[in-house]
Amino acid sequence: MTDHAMPTVTRREFLKGSAQVLTLGVVASALPGLPAMAGGPAQAKAAALPARPNLLILISDQERYPRNWPDGWAEANLNKARARLLANGLDFSRAFCSASMCSPSRGSLFTGLYPAQHGVTMTLAEGGVETTLSPDLRNLAHLLVEAGYDVQLRGKWHLSKGADGGTPTSDDLAQFGFQGWVPTDVAEALDVNTLAGGCPDMDAPIVEQAVTYLQTMTPGKTQAKPFCLVVSLGNPHDILAYPGLWDQESCTDNCYKNTANLDMGIGVPDSHDADDLSLKPVVQKQALKLYASGLGTLVLPQEQLNYVNFYGYLQTVIDAQFNTILQTLANQGLTESTVVVRTTDHGELGLAHGGLRQKMFNVYEECVNIPLIFSNPLLFPAARQTTAYATLIDMVPTLSSLCGIPKWKWSYLPGKDLTPVLTGAASQVQDTILFTFDDEYAGQISAPPFITEPCHIRCIIHKDADGEWKYARYYDPAGVAAETYEMYCLRDGTGNAVDPDELDNVANSGSPNYAQYAAKRQELAQLLAVVEATRLAPVTPPGPPQPQLDLLLLNS
Repeated sequence: MTDHAMPTVTRREFLKGSAQVLTLGVVASALPGLPAMAGGPAQAKAAALPARPNLLILISDQERYPRNWPDGWAEANLNKARARLLANGLDFSRAFCSASMCSPSRGSLFTGLYPAQHGVTMTLAEGGVETTLSPDLRNLAHLLVEAGYDVQLRGKWHLSKGADGGTPTSDDLAQFGFQGWVPTDVAEALDVNTLAGGCPDMDAPIVEQAVTYLQTMTPGKTQAKPFCLVVSLGNPHDILAYPGLWDQESCTDNCYKNTANLDMGIGVPDSHDADDLSLKPVVQKQALKLYASGLGTLVLPQEQLNYVNFYGYLQTVIDAQFNTILQTLANQGLTESTVVVRTTDHGELGLAHGGLRQKMFNVYEECVNIPLIFSNPLLFPAARQTTAYATLIDMVPTLSSLCGIPKWKWSYLPGKDLTPVLTGAASQVQDTILFTFDDEYAGQISAPPFITEPCHIRCIIHKDADGEWKYARYYDPAGVAAETYEMYCLRDGTGNAVDPDELDNVANSGSPNYAQYAAKRQELAQLLAVVEATRLAPVTPPGPPQPQLDLLLLNS
C-alpha cells in the first residue's frame, strides 16, 4: 500500500536527520515530530518538554474503562495514582484494545500491529504450540534503544517462551530490546500460584523492582540517556480467582478470603438481568457455560455481588501500587521530564450481558473500552478529557513521534499518531477503529468444546454525522459455519445515548428496530470490509532492529 511505503533514504541523510531530531527537536516544534504551533500556555509549556522525554508506561491486566459503578465511585476509591495522573493528564474516554486476550493485545501494544500481522493470535500457554512474538520484528523497545533510550521492563510479558517452552529468561527479553527483566509468570494462567495478589502476591516485587530502578535515575543522568520503564502488573486479572481458586490458596494471613474487600458498594450491572442474549451471536451463550465450567459458578445473588466488588477492590490495590511508583518518580525530580502512560491490555465483562465474565468472544464496551491516560504537568497543566478514538496499536506511532524517532521508521504501521490530540492541535485523528479476535483456543478446554464456530471476530467502532456505531461479524475461517452479526447504535448524531448498554442488536432480524437501520447496516458492512482489507494487509518494516543506529553520528 502506498501509505506504507518507505521513502528512499541514504545512510548519510538518515544519520543527519536523526542527529537533527535528537538535538533540535523542541526548537523546531512544540513536540518532536509535530509542526510548530502558535498557541497558549499549554503549547508554551509543551515546548519545555525534553526532545527525548523519559517514558513511564504503567500497564494493568484486564481493567476496563470505569463503568457499571455508582456515580463518583472511581473518584472516591481510585484516588491515588489515577487521580494523580488525571490532574495533569489527558484521559481518553474512547480508547480501545485491538484484541481482547493478554498475549495478542500486548503484542499489538508493543509492535503497533494487529495480531494477524505480528502473529500472536492466541494467548500463550506453558507447553502450548501457540505462535510467539519474534524478536526480529521491530517493536517499541527496539525503536527506543536505537534512539538512545535505556529501555527497561518489570512485570508481566507473556509474549514469548523460554527454550523449554516455559518462562523466558532475562537474556531472552534482551533480544526484544528490554533490559533488567526479572522472570515472572504473574497472571499468565488459571493457576493459584500465578496470582498477582493473595498468597503469591506477585505484583509486590514488581513494584519494588520499579522503585529500585527509578531510585538510580536523576535529572542529569536521564538528560544524557533518557529511560523508558514499562511496569506491567498482574491485577485486576485476579478476578478469575473468584470463586474457583480461592479454596486453593495455601497461606492464611494474606489469602484473598481474609484480605479482599467484598463490600465496595458496587451492584451487578443493569445488563446482567436485561440481556438474555437471545438476539446475540450464539457463541456468547456458549461462553456462559465455558466460564461456569472453568472458573466456578456464580448462581447466588451474594456470589454475584462478591464478584463485582472483588473486581473493584483489585483496582484499588493497583491504584495504590502504581502511586508508589509515581511518588518515587516525583522524589527523584523526574515528573516534568517524564511522560506517563497508563493503560491495560483489555477489559473485563464483570457479569454484564446476562452474567458474562472475562473478555472472550464478544465486542461489548466492558471488554474493549479501556483506560488510557497520558500525563505530564508540562503537557497538561490541568486535567483534560477527550472522546477522540485511540487504540493500543496507536501507542508505537504516538510514542515514537513524541520521542523524536524518524517517521520513516514507523510510518508503515496501521496505527495513528495521537500527538496532535495530546497537544490540542486536533480534536481527533480517526473516526473508525478496528478490533479483532482469533483466540479460538480459549474455548477448546473440553471435548466436545464449549465454543463452536463462528467465533472469530472483526469489528469496527465508527462515528459519523449520524452517531456512534459498533458493527461486528463473527465468522469461521474455514468458511463452514455461516457468519453472524452484531450492530449497536451507541449514540445519535447529537451525542445523546441511544443504546449504551448494547442490548438491541439491530443486525438481528428479531430486533424491533431491524428495518429502521437497514441502510446503515449495509453502509457499516461495506466499511468493515474496507477497513479489514487495508489495516490487516501485510506490512513491510524497514529492516531488522539496529541498536544505537540513531546515535552513530553523535558518537563519531
